Amino acid sequence: MIYVSDTWIDTSTGKKVKMQRPDSYVRDMEIEGASHHVYADQPYIFNAVVEKICDSVD
Repeated sequence: MIYVSDTWIDTSTGKKVKMQRPDSYVRDMEIEGASHHVYADQPYIFNAVVEKICDSVD
């Protein structure tokens, strides 16, 4: 779950998913300095995070 520091989305969802899927790889992270449209506000950080996630999947 990718969250941003300035959003209206409830970030507790990521924690709920982690608890409901204890045997799954679930990680939540927050990107500072971005609003709901993180891909536009912090494109380099967003792309690096997505690339890291993709590289971690077998």
